[in-house]
Amino acid sequence: MLGMDSLRRQNPQAALMALEAAAASARGGFACTFSSSDEYETALISERRAQGRYGGQAGAGRPSCSWAAR
Repeated sequence: MLGMDSLRRQNPQAALMALEAAAASARGGFACTFSSSDEYETALISERRAQGRYGGQAGAGRPSCSWAAR
């Protein structure tokens, strides 16, 4: 990182500001748009339903269980 080193010697304040900006940008990549796991799962299921992943019939794709108590 020769470029950063020369920048640091010339203007340490500019180097610090650049480092802070890079850190803020990196932290932004980890932000979550959902406030809870329930909210995430609801959005995930809604998206998958919109894509047709769960099929059209209720219970489709689930194994039937004939021994279940009624």
